[in-house]
Amino acid sequence: MVMQLIRVKLSPSKLILGLLSGVSIIACVILLSLPIPLTIKLVIIALIIASSTYFILRDAMLLLPNSWITMDVDNKGKLTMTNKSGQQFQLKPASN
Repeated sequence: MVMQLIRVKLSPSKLILGLLSGVSIIACVILLSLPIPLTIKLVIIALIIASSTYFILRDAMLLLPNSWITMDVDNKGKLTMTNKSGQQFQLKPASN
């Protein structure tokens, strides 16, 4: 009996979007309460917003070319992930 390829197609996630947004907002609020100069706070907040936007677009909304769109597992346990631009990456599970 030949086992077929198992394919998991990834789709945008509102849960990941909410988690990333929530963590970013909480980080900015905590940063605002710290006793450091305002200019440093604003720079760090801008970095938080920029990185959060990137990860939301890539991982939650799957809009960027390097967003993962499929995961395939063959009968030998080989995992292959494909991103939106068509690049495939073969992963080896870590052994304990």
